[in-house]
Order: sequence, then structure tokens, then C-alpha cells
Amino acid sequence: GKTYALTTLVARLLVETELTIDQLLVVTFTNAATAELRERLRRTLAATLDCLRNDDDNVEPESQAASLVTRWRSIQMEESLATSRIARALQDFDRANVATIHSFCQRALTEFAFDGALPFGFELGGADAHEVAAVVRDYWRIHMADAQAPLLEVARQQAFTPENLAEWAQKQLANPESEIRGAPDVGADFNVRFDGAFERWQQRTSAIRKVWPGRGDYYLDALAALDWHSNSRTKVRNNLGEARAVFGAVAGEVLLETAIYLTPSKLQRILKSGQALPEGPLVVEFEKLGSSAGDVVEIGMSWLRMQRRRLLEDARQRLSHRAWEERRLSFNDLLTELHRALTTDGGDLLAARIRQRYPRVLIDEFQDTDRLQADIFERIYPADTSGASLMVVGDPKQSVYRFRGADVFAYVKASDRIERSLHLDSNYRSTPGLVRAVNTVFSRAKPFLLPEIEHEEVAAATDRTGELALPEGMDAAALQIRVLAPVEGATRSKNKALEPAAACAASEINELLNGATLTGCPLKGADIAVLVRTKPQGKAMAQALRRVGVQCVEMDDTSVFATPEAADLRRLLAALADESSFAVSARLRGALAADLFGLDLDDVVSLQDDDQVWTLWHERAASWRHMWVRSGIATLVRHLLFDPAIDCARHLLASEGGLRSLTNVLHLADLLREAESVGRLAPAGLVEWFGRQDMEQLLDEATQLRLESDDDLVRIFTMHRSKGLEFPIVYLPFAWYSLTARKDQPSADYHNRDDADFPPILDLEPDSDAWSAEAVEHQSDELRLLYVAMTRAQHRCIVTWTKAASFKYAPLAWLIYGGDRPDDAPEDAYENSAKHVAKLGGSWRSELEAWAEGHEDIAVLEASQRAVEVPEQTTVSEALRARQLGRELARIRQMTSYSALAAQAGAAVSATEHDDVEAADHDQSEESAIDGEEGSESRRSGTLDLGKVDPELTPDDAADAFAFPRGPRAGDCLHGILEVRLDPERDPDAEVRRALRRWRIGEEWASVASRIVDNAWQAPLGESDGPSFRLSDLERPVPEMEFRLPAKELDRRQLGECLAAHGYPHPFTGQALPKVEGFLQGFIDLVACHDGRWYVIDYKSNWLGEELADYSPETLAAAMHHHGYHLQYLLYLTALHRMLQLRLPDYDYDRHMGGALYLFLRAMRPRLPGYGVFHDLPKRECIESIDACLAGAGDAIG
Repeated sequence: GKTYALTTLVARLLVETELTIDQLLVVTFTNAATAELRERLRRTLAATLDCLRNDDDNVEPESQAASLVTRWRSIQMEESLATSRIARALQDFDRANVATIHSFCQRALTEFAFDGALPFGFELGGADAHEVAAVVRDYWRIHMADAQAPLLEVARQQAFTPENLAEWAQKQLANPESEIRGAPDVGADFNVRFDGAFERWQQRTSAIRKVWPGRGDYYLDALAALDWHSNSRTKVRNNLGEARAVFGAVAGEVLLETAIYLTPSKLQRILKSGQALPEGPLVVEFEKLGSSAGDVVEIGMSWLRMQRRRLLEDARQRLSHRAWEERRLSFNDLLTELHRALTTDGGDLLAARIRQRYPRVLIDEFQDTDRLQADIFERIYPADTSGASLMVVGDPKQSVYRFRGADVFAYVKASDRIERSLHLDSNYRSTPGLVRAVNTVFSRAKPFLLPEIEHEEVAAATDRTGELALPEGMDAAALQIRVLAPVEGATRSKNKALEPAAACAASEINELLNGATLTGCPLKGADIAVLVRTKPQGKAMAQALRRVGVQCVEMDDTSVFATPEAADLRRLLAALADESSFAVSARLRGALAADLFGLDLDDVVSLQDDDQVWTLWHERAASWRHMWVRSGIATLVRHLLFDPAIDCARHLLASEGGLRSLTNVLHLADLLREAESVGRLAPAGLVEWFGRQDMEQLLDEATQLRLESDDDLVRIFTMHRSKGLEFPIVYLPFAWYSLTARKDQPSADYHNRDDADFPPILDLEPDSDAWSAEAVEHQSDELRLLYVAMTRAQHRCIVTWTKAASFKYAPLAWLIYGGDRPDDAPEDAYENSAKHVAKLGGSWRSELEAWAEGHEDIAVLEASQRAVEVPEQTTVSEALRARQLGRELARIRQMTSYSALAAQAGAAVSATEHDDVEAADHDQSEESAIDGEEGSESRRSGTLDLGKVDPELTPDDAADAFAFPRGPRAGDCLHGILEVRLDPERDPDAEVRRALRRWRIGEEWASVASRIVDNAWQAPLGESDGPSFRLSDLERPVPEMEFRLPAKELDRRQLGECLAAHGYPHPFTGQALPKVEGFLQGFIDLVACHDGRWYVIDYKSNWLGEELADYSPETLAAAMHHHGYHLQYLLYLTALHRMLQLRLPDYDYDRHMGGALYLFLRAMRPRLPGYGVFHDLPKRECIESIDACLAGAGDAIG
């Protein structure tokens, strides 16, 4: 298969080239696939090494390892060289780069930040559904809240609400490359046109009111008495009631949608034949009313379409702005930002650096890529590049993740540009009979509807037909089509076909489990998979299996946060988190009524009526909260589950599906514990986090339902979840089910197939052609999904088929019945086939049998239910005993920082210290005096509150930078303003006000903050008599550059001696300090280049006095010494020194290093060089000695 080919390519690259394993990049698309591919690759290399070292007699001749060794011998590759290269790859396997596309982008954005002029240090998270919803609500408040009432009525009618918009925008934001059509600006005359249409609508309403008395009720009664089509009766009745209520009253306006629905010309279409509408003046007036309402809606819809387009544009801009401002990128941001870096100035350099780091890239499951992902790799590895190459492995027939953004046309486009392609024509999974059967099913012309995706027949590589032995009398054809007969020849509805289809499949599975064998052993439940299209189908199948005594497990991509257990646990934790809720009691009583506690109705009533019972539970809840605060959420949940006094686990297991429920609670406990630990959340914060989790986090594998049992149970998978898996026997009991594209959506998504690049289209005003184009792509996706489902089987695939509602659109109907013409375009072929199937009538079964005739690997048989007695199964449980740990654990690597070293804390040893180590340092200690007295302040500044102006200050004082608030928040505020000042597209004044609000500093300080920043931006950074430059002159600035330097047995005493030898103070005196093994981490405020020299720049808002003289070079030197900043910038310069050694090919410290600049912002002035600026360029020997200390060199002192 594809993975076999990819792992073979990796082994060949390692042996047949001089590449090492860390120079290869292997990319796939999910975390689970990454873990599996990594393990497969390791096993392949290990088996190949064994084959190279052992005699041929000990190796299977047709194994992957043997094939590789045979090839190397055929090209006369020296076996000792091949052995050494494979052995080296296994030894360095921890350095293998097997990653998802998103983790690769994250790595590229950080590892190549210099080359791409990108900021260092960001958190992965970003624009989840809640972030998108917040942006949508903001847009609604700004652009919709003040809209005219009639426009809002049109919006309501079209479900144009913040909630629906957020869901729609979340999907569309994942496709930034789409061309938006059908939403131009409404024009300057929009208000005139809309007001005119609305006025005409009001006039028509008034005209009906004039003729209503004596005629209105009669007219509506006459309409109600007519014989309408059955699917329209309820809607007719509701709209007639709306019209009667409005026109029968003195005031009020009928709803626009009601007026349009009651238009006589439209009503005539839903009348049964032979019926006629009543006559009279109201018929004419309602026709005019409906026409005028239609005009209002049509003009209003153009405005809504424009708002949708603007919403997307605004959301993209604001989410990107917010992501970078908060340094929190979503998965989509990772892709868009790397793509942006590759397409702007410096993109060629960035691509070259990535190619140099990863000369060979292999992408697995390339058919699941989207346009942006494909373009990223095409830009990094263009076809004309020498010394680097891109290899992709994929199958467009298995591209089934369109709903997640996968774009099969991106694969088609990329494959057209690939210089050399090899087809895999051997199937290593299935028996020859099943391979031939699948070939037959997909043998028709355009099997996947789109001509760009073809099916090429494959052959079975091995024959394992005899491994499966069926019960006596069961047909042995590899592909079984079970026909479920209609009820008395009628077409079943989808819901009515669901239960009998599931029951027939369950009956046959029961029979197989009690009579079939596989490789001589009884068939196990885990050997059978039932693949379903929807979650309700999975539940119906599970119920059917349990009714016949077959245990099963359901596996789909449902988020555990969408389960009833999540709702119950969320309700309980919300009650426990707020002690005040106990007084109200209702929230706690509601939480206790959940299935978790197993209380019956009488028990629940006693919580209200019996004070003794309520006191008991109230005291328990108080103890649970105390346990939560003291020991954490995981301890609390496990106590609730397994404490004998409560025993929630027993209550859950006693109900149907109890094992699933218990697994969900344990899964939620793990996720809550992780969130609590990472975010250091108190109970209230954890409850808030719990409430924000998306109900459907399909892209987050960590939240997908876990397997509740490792027993040999029948597996029920959605077709999408089954991709990549294989099973001896596969059932498709709902193959007759059709899931067609919906036309009631606000937009259509499709591709322009007339363009060779297949650009994606987002059509906000779709016409029939647009809907047809989307329907074709949707149906092609369903056909590919059917292909994936059928090819999961190794020995036998059983498909249920029946004539159910809309089965004419079922993918299998297209494959079996056809009905289209050879020259039909896909849109025409799709509809012509459906019309042909609809006309088959009762001959649908005979047509099926005629299609299967002559294919011995396909059997068409009647679906039936057989009663089979299920023997009791007894299992003997082996007594288990935990292994005892009898050795001392080695000390793990630690993380330390300048702050920890300076405080003689060394490496972080607790979770709290570790988090402190990782935090950015923005003037967290603002000691004011240089004589050692912490926090000494002048009379005037001492009374200043952080966000208020001292009322004793004069206006001149308030404008003074020395009066600006002090402390960590003030430092963070100024730091943030300076950081965004690097972006020329930002509005400086707006950013100042935003920063003041964020750090809760009064906006009366806006002019002072702006002056401080402007002064710093324009002040010379050099000496008064030497060359100078300004912040505004810097090149390639990188704010908040994060670094991690390996520290190998760092001896702080030796580091102190090194600093002293070069004339720098240090804190490492007195007590003996343990060595640090691990990493030194830090955040540099700004790294930038000027005139070929690189600088470390740190902003300081320290208050040293209220006069400029307090910030003279001499005073700054004393302050630097007092705060220990020398150690900080020496470590930062060492980090920069290492970085430049890696990044600059001709790096020379004396030529490229500019030194450290510490900017004391309060005193910087454009016309006073040297004030507020501390600069030092240590000697090369000093930095090299510090570097040697970090590397663990014993002779580091130079």
C-alpha cells in the first residue's frame, strides 16, 4: 500500500544517498497517522537491518526488508555501507522528522523565524469556534445593530443571526483561497431603493386593510378549505393564521415571508389538481402584496450577501491581528502565516533555508491536502530546484475529507505538475476475489463522476482466500449484496428502512460469530467492522447487535464534550465551583439528579423535602469542593467514581451503554486534569474552560471518543473514521442511504473546472448551475467514501441494498444502474442517472441481478434474519499484580532561565517554578533606588496609583514621563506599544489607547505614553561623539525572540568565575550550587540588525528619579549593576551568538555582533544622545567563555 511505498522510499534514501534521517521530512495529516507512520518506519528499518546482518535463510523472501536488500545487491551497493547507514538511522531515530502538516508549519515558523522575519515564541491555540463567535458578535454589534427594522426582519427570515453566522464563518475561514462571488457592494443608492420598496410594501398592506372587513375572513376560510398537497398543509395553515391575526387587528404588519408564501400564483402550485383559488379583490391585492414583499426581500438579500462577504474579510483581518497580538495561532493561522512568509519579500530565502534543512520531503496521504498546504510545498520545492526534492504518496479515490477542507483538486493540480509518477497496481490487503469484485463495482466510465478522478484496476498481491471458513450453507462470494425487499412493493422511507437493514446485518453477524473461523481459529468480534454513514445509523446498528446478544463498540469522531456525560459533569462542577450556589441549592440538586449518582425519582424528591438527606449531600458536596481545591480535578472525579459511599462507576455500568459512559467520564477527567495543569486553573477557571469547549471538535483527536473496551467486540465505525484501517469482514448495511447536497444553505462551494488551476469558488448568490456544481462535487465525495469503505475489507464485504426514499442519488445507484450518456457533463450525468433510477420502478432488483450476472465474486441474495442461539461465554480472569519499581529514577533534564539563575534557584523543580521560568520578563521587578533600598520613591511619585493621575500634580507634571505609573503593568504596557510600533500598518494612537485599556491604566496617560514611545523611537542609540542609529532605523526586527540553549552540566560557580575574569559582576558566590542539566530558556524583547550588526535590545521602564540627571550614563551603569542586568544580557548575547553561527554563513563575532542595548524609556530624548541608553559590546573571548560554560567545558574561563 501507500505506507509500504513511503517507508521503502525512506529506507532507500537513507542507504542510496548520503542523507541522514534528520534531513528527511515525512509529513502526514493526523496525529494518529503520524504515530503509526513513525512506528512503521522504525519497524521497517529494524527489519531491514536484521536482514542485512542475517543469512537469507532467516528472512522471508517476499518481505519488504528482503526486497530492499535484493535491490541494493542488484545495484552493487556495498552491504557494509548499507548496514552502517541503516544502523545509524536507527540509532538517531529520535531525530526523525515525522510530523503533521501543522506541526511542520509551527516548526518552520519558529526554526526559521530569522529568515522569514517572523516573531519568535507563540502559543498554539488561536481562533477556535469561540474566537470566531466573538469576532462575529463584534461585527454584528458594529454593522447590524443600527440597521433598519425591515432589514433586520429580512435577516431574521434568512436565519442571518450571530449564532448561524459564526458556524458558517468557521467553515469558510478554513478556505482563505476561495474566490467570493455574488456579493458586490450594494451601491450608494441602496437606502433609496430599499426605502422605496418598503414604502410600496406598506402601501399594499394598507390597501388590503381597506378591503379586509367583510371579505378577509371569508377569503382565508375559503383557502383553508382547499385540498393542499400533504407536505404543504401545515405551512399553509400557519401562514393563514398569521395573516388572520395581523389583518384582523387594527395595527401591525404581516411577516414578509408570510406575504410571499400567500401570493396566489405561488399557492396555485401547491394545490392538488382540480382545485381553484377563490376569486375577488383580495386575490389581486395579495398578489401585489407578495410581489412588493419579494422586492423588499430581494433588495435586502443583496445587503445580506454584502454583509457576509464583509464579515469574512473583517473576521480574517481581526483574527490574524488578534492572533499575533496575543501570540496565539490557530491551526489555520499556522498555514496562512507560513504561506504569507513564503509569498512576500524574503520568501525565496526562507524557502531556500527550509530546503537546506530538509533536502527531501515525503508527504503521505497527499490527497487529503488543501490548496494552501499544497502551495506551501510547491513554493518550497519548485520543480526546477536542484539538490532537493518533494515526493508525495496519495490516492485521489480516497480523498474523503472535503468537509474538513481537503481539496481533491489541489491533488489533481499538483499531480499534473509532478515530473515522474509511479502507480501502485498491487493490493496487499484483500483476497483476489474481493479485489476483482471492487474492480467490477468501479469499472464504469467516470466512476467518481468527476472525469479528473479515474479508477485503475489493481491485482491482489497475495491469495489468502482459504483463511476464512464460513458456516455451512453460507455463500462464499467475496462481495455479497443483500437485498432488503420493499414493504408490499412500496418505497421505504429512510427511517423505516434503517431498523430492518440493521437487524438483518446483526443476524448474519451473529451467525458468523458462532460458526466461522479465520486461519483456523474461531472468528472474533474484532474481526468484523460495520461501517455507517451517520451517527444515528451507528446507534441503530449497535442496538440491533445487542438485541441478538452480540457485544459491540461504537467508534466515530464525536467529541467527548458533546456527550451527555460531559453535560452532567459540567453541571456538577459548576455547582461545586461556586460555594454561594449551595445556598440557592437548585444547581446542586440538578447536578445530583444526573445518571452519575443513580438516584431514582423518590431520591430526587427527598433532596427537596427531607432536610436530613439534603444535609448529607450538601456536606458531601462541600468535601468534594475541598478535595478539588486541595488535590485537583482528577482526584475528585476518581473519588466520585470509585468511592464505595458514592460509587458512581457502578451506577453508570448498570445502565445500557454503561461502559461507554464510564469511559467518557474518565476521558473528561484526563482532559480536565491537563487543562487544570497547563493553565493552572482554579475551580472557577476550570469550569469556565469546560463551558467554552466546542461541542464538535472534529479536528482535535484528543477529544474524540475513546475505545471503551479492548475486548474482541464488533466495531462500528463511521466511514470517515475507518479510513486507514482494515478488517477481515466489513458490513455496509446502509449503502442505500443517500446524503445529497442541501440547497437551503446561504452559499455554495465548488471549483471552476474550466480553469486548469481549479480555483475554489464561494458563491453567495448561487444559481442553478452553482448548485449543480456543488452537488456534483458532493456526490463525487460520497462515491470516494464508498470506495474507502469497500476497500477496508480483507476477505468479505457485505452490502445491503433496497429501494428507499432518494436511493436514486445513492452512490451505489450511480455505479450499478448508470443511465447517463457518454458525452454528458458531470452535472447532466448526475441528474440523468437519478432520473433513470427513478423510472426503474419495480425492476430495480432485476437490473441489479443482471449487472452482477457473470461475476462469480459478486452474489445478490435476499436479506433475512436467522435465529441463532448464543452459547454462554465464560472467561477466566488472570490475577494481575503491579510491578514494583526497585531502582532510583535518573534526574530528568531541567529548564532554567536568567531569573532563576540570578536568584540562585537554578533549574525549576516545581510546576509553579517551571511556569515562571517560561514567562517573558517585562520589568517584573521595578526597584527604584540604586542604593539598595527597594521601592524607595519620591514624595510625588509615591502617591501615584497605577491607573490614576495624582490630583496634586499640575498639568505639566502629568505630561512628564517621570510621573507615568510604575510597576509591572506599566512596563508591560510600554513594551506592548513599542512592539506593535514595529508594524507600520498599525495606527499608533489607537494602539496606545488599546494598550492602556488592556493594562488597566487610565486613558488620561495616553499623551504621556505616546510621548515616551515617540521619544524612544527617535532617540539616538549610540554615543554622542560616535556613529548612531534609532529604533526606527532597525532592519529585520524580531520581537520577543524565544530561545532555548542546551546547558550541559552548567556549573554556576564556574560561570561566575568566567564573568569575574572579564570584569562583570555575578551573583554566584557563597554557598555551593548544584549543576544544571537541561536548557536555558529566555525571551529577548527585541533582536534586530543595523548596518550588518545584530543587537539585543531590552526595554526598561524603571523609575530612577524625576530628573534627567538621574538617567545619566553613570547612573544607568549603577542601576545595571544593582539589578544584575549584566548576567541577563550576557546570556542573551550568547544565545544570539549561537543563533547567528547557525544562520549566517560567514558569521564573525567582531564583524556581526553589535552588543546589548538597554533602553530606560522614561529618559530617552531625540536630542540627548546617551541619556536613558546603556550599551555594551563584550569581547569575543567573554561570550565564547560563557558559551563554553553552557556546553560543560571544564576549561571555559578564558
